[in-house]
Amino acid sequence: MTTLDYARFKFREDNREVNMGLVDRLIKAIQLIGYDSSKPIKVNKDMEIIDGQHRFLACKQLGLPILYEIGNNTDDHLTLITLNANQEPWRIADYIHSWSKIGVACYQKLIDFEERYKFGMSVCLIILFEGGDSAPGKKVREGRTFKINPKAHEIAAFIQDCADDIPFSESAKFVRSIVTLFRIANDEQIKKVREKIPTLTQHVNVGDYITIYENVVNKGKSTNKKVAWSKLSQ
Repeated sequence: MTTLDYARFKFREDNREVNMGLVDRLIKAIQLIGYDSSKPIKVNKDMEIIDGQHRFLACKQLGLPILYEIGNNTDDHLTLITLNANQEPWRIADYIHSWSKIGVACYQKLIDFEERYKFGMSVCLIILFEGGDSAPGKKVREGRTFKINPKAHEIAAFIQDCADDIPFSESAKFVRSIVTLFRIANDEQIKKVREKIPTLTQHVNVGDYITIYENVVNKGKSTNKKVAWSKLSQ
């Protein structure tokens, strides 16, 4: 089916945000080689665009007819994610935006957290996932709910406080080490580690950071009072 009635089509809030750079690239491609008729825009019965919002905008700007087909999928949200993910790859932020728009509360909290601290979505994921999940990205893509780390704001404040002392304060491995530190250490131990942060050098493994934190806390203590945190990161 084709139409020039662009007003019939609707955008879904749970779709990823429009990338105008991609729209511009599609416009140039269509002008050069024409529109690929084998790729109609997919809509549901309510004329909401499930797949092809960038193609729709490109054709609209060029004044071309919209080639579309109406699907009969039972789960529009899952269809939207699946079809789009097999084209222009979805970023983690796209998945988070999409799940938040259909009411998954933990993803809206994640967005709010990132807007507050400006660490970037990947770093915020590391902080917010309770227990410092080692692979939160997979869970996000699947839309799985997660418990918010109750110490997330304390950790974020700690990392912000370190920014003036070390240039790698927002690197993934350092952030993960701090999430681990807050899980296994008490307030006094965390304070001791913070005092030594200005002398810290960057490492490629979380375990290396934990060993350093362990040595800081154990300095001057008798053997029976020393912590053994490095074993927890192995």
